[in-house]
Amino acid sequence: MTTLQERVGTEISFGIPLASAPTAHFIFEGETPPAACPGTPAAPKAAPGHLCVYEAVAENIELEGLEDPITGATNGTARAFGTSVVGISTAVGDVNDYGSWAVTAP
Repeated sequence: MTTLQERVGTEISFGIPLASAPTAHFIFEGETPPAACPGTPAAPKAAPGHLCVYEAVAENIELEGLEDPITGATNGTARAFGTSVVGISTAVGDVNDYGSWAVTAP
């Protein structure tokens, strides 16, 4: 049996651009968040100058993370106006990757 891996993703737009790009964090399901992200998927929070993306459910997906929406670089960066959340499916079928996010201006 062969598996077909698909790239999936979505965009996060801050609505009002920040003065500068925040430091971006992707917190995987079950992972302890860094000090700059003192929230949870149910109550997202971000320290000033940080974007915190909290993964709540991950099914049939790997290599999740943040991608520069202009260059496509998968180095976990954000721009002053937003970022992209991306992943790769692990098998044929539905992909579910749910969560929440918070950003705070510096």
